[in-house]
Amino acid sequence: MKANELKPGTKVSITLFQDKVRGDKDAKKLETKIEEVTDEGVIVLQMPTFGGKLVSLPSDVRYEMIFSTDRGFQMSIGQVVRRYKKEGFYLMDMVLTSPLERFQRREYFRIECALPALCMFLTSYEEEMENLTEIENYLEEHGTEDFPAGFGSITNISGGGAHFISSLALKTGDYILLKVNFQESEEDDEDIAELICKILDASYDKEMERYSYRLKFMFTNPKFRERIIHFVFEEERRIRRKVQG
Repeated sequence: MKANELKPGTKVSITLFQDKVRGDKDAKKLETKIEEVTDEGVIVLQMPTFGGKLVSLPSDVRYEMIFSTDRGFQMSIGQVVRRYKKEGFYLMDMVLTSPLERFQRREYFRIECALPALCMFLTSYEEEMENLTEIENYLEEHGTEDFPAGFGSITNISGGGAHFISSLALKTGDYILLKVNFQESEEDDEDIAELICKILDASYDKEMERYSYRLKFMFTNPKFRERIIHFVFEEERRIRRKVQG
């Protein structure tokens, strides 16, 4: 993807690149959006705010930028080359110093949540199959009514896996089909992702009288991966806005 393919209105997350290199977990992230992209590839951004105040970014440092596009998340490094006011808006020109590339690391950012989910144990019939495509084809042909199942809740999630609590007794190494509902309110349409998962760790909580599982997502459908990464990205944004007031 090239800079001139970015669109006005695209959301952008900005972090000081030096903090990212140091691995600073408390690095400040600023949110803004694209106002315009010039023919020369200069990205015009609205000046970000933090705590209700405008933040004027210095021009002598590099920034990591994550663009939320209709083709997924794209990452690049850039520098501010100009800050100005135009028609009542505070803007800044940003020049990219590295090519845009698909951003994958965000999938490992883990977010606390409370997502309802239906868990179905994939029995020995499925264990004999050679790959996930065969399992999915089997489930599509025969349905899921005969599988041991139980409801539960995902308490944290990333693009690579989740922590799941349920009354269904399973063990480490088992494979399950997890139906996760991302529906935000009753007025919204159902937003279901069906995920095949491998249990990496299993334990029993006597106080809750529930089983606790650490899951790894075994993706074959890329749209489910993108849906989860988008959910994590938006939840992180919502929490950060709440903290900033």
